[in-house]
Order: sequence, then structure tokens, then C-alpha cells
Amino acid sequence: MNVSRNYKVQELVHPAYIDQWGADKVGKYIKKYFPEMIEGQQRLREFVGAPVTVNNYHWDNAYKQYGWKGIEGRKDLRINSGLRHLSYPLGKGFSGHYFGICTDSQQDKYTSLELQNLILENIHHHPQIVRMEDANFTNGWNHLQWGHRLPNKLVDVFKP
Repeated sequence: MNVSRNYKVQELVHPAYIDQWGADKVGKYIKKYFPEMIEGQQRLREFVGAPVTVNNYHWDNAYKQYGWKGIEGRKDLRINSGLRHLSYPLGKGFSGHYFGICTDSQQDKYTSLELQNLILENIHHHPQIVRMEDANFTNGWNHLQWGHRLPNKLVDVFKP
């Protein structure tokens, strides 16, 4: 199920949710409860002018054939970069990923630090970004927290 012009629900949620509830139900849920994540991620992709990846597990033939258990442990496939499932923990216990407000976004057009600076220089294009992890501390992605930022507020850039 597409949740925006360029994103399928699988790109934004852990595969266990898809297995448990189905893509259509999960897609409707995140569109209703996490619109800032969807709208913000779509705006970011349009701003970059190139694909911006969150999860990519659903593109893999092993996933298509065996389900997500068949790809578990593969470092080249991302399953936890959007909404994380509590049964498969990663990172801090109260990470925004578990609440549908964070994504780790990867793209090939800019370094993560270049993209962070572009976002901050053009913040009026990104009203859904409220916080971002300092790209000097990430490993090739931009950790973004989504919400509703008031026009006169700055984005909080934090160190992990």
C-alpha cells in the first residue's frame, strides 16, 4: 500500500507489523496517527530530488520468498529505520522510532552532514522536522524526528 506519492508502508514500518496486521491495515493506521512522519518524509524526498530510503527490506528477493525472518541479520537490509516493533528492540528503549515519530533516512545525493546543513538552511521547507541527531555522530544517515514545529521555532540538533 502506498502511503504517499513515493513511499509504500513497508518503507516506513518494521516488517513484523506487516506480517501481524497486513500492509493495508498498517498503512491506514500510520496515515491516521503518524501523518507528520509521512508528509515530512515525502517533502524531504522532493527537496532532495532523489530517492530517500528508510527501510529497504521489501525490495529483496529473499524477503519476497521467505518473509522477513529469512533476511534477519543481514547488514545490507534496513528493517528498523522507521516505526520499530517492540518485540525486536534496537537502540534506546524510549527511542522515537517506537512511537512513529522518527526515521533514519538515507540517500546518495549528499553526505548526511551536507543534507543536515541544507535542511537547516531551508527549514521553511520542512515544517514537520522538530529534531535531528547531529550528522557528525550518525553513520551515513539522517536521524529525523517528526512532529509539528511552529514557524518561529528552530530545529533542535542534538548529540546522541
